[in-house]
Amino acid sequence: MRRFVILTCALLAVTSALAIGAPQKKKARKSAAKTGSKAVAGRPVCAKQENQFVTVDEFVKAKREPKIPVSIEGYIVLAHKTGTGSLKLVLVDSVDHVLSAQDANAQASGGAAAIVEAPALKKRAGWDWTAKGMKQFAMFTGPGTAAVNMHDVVPKLRITGFTSLFRSTIDPITGVEVMDDNGDWKAVR
Repeated sequence: MRRFVILTCALLAVTSALAIGAPQKKKARKSAAKTGSKAVAGRPVCAKQENQFVTVDEFVKAKREPKIPVSIEGYIVLAHKTGTGSLKLVLVDSVDHVLSAQDANAQASGGAAAIVEAPALKKRAGWDWTAKGMKQFAMFTGPGTAAVNMHDVVPKLRITGFTSLFRSTIDPITGVEVMDDNGDWKAVR
């Protein structure tokens, strides 16, 4: 009898959990169907494990097809605002040996680019090219090449987005996280 009661309770618990979870899934599908492609752009991108790169070098060598969700960890050695109002970032694995603009340019040539589109800059103040935004994470700036030293030490970032036609580029960026002193990732908003 006791075994019957336990099995009945377990069955009720499972049935309740399924009943509670089912309407939520239907709502998510319904809203995604209504908004079409905007639903993908509005929610965070989750890259599959094989597309989560801990080094920039791995990402560059992987040469993923366009429009694949990826994440990459690295340091911004060079950043600048483009003529279209977007922000171009160049990530590298290490900035330990970057002591001059020439070093920054040499490192950037083997790095990965990431583009923050102009509309995203308007939506997220932390991504804009300001002192409290992306300027605090960049070592050098300049129109395509390093010209002005901004910081000697920069924190590690994790950039999430989609690969572009240029396979060592993430465009558009959908997420930016910074590593804090404890090694935890914090979203830049």
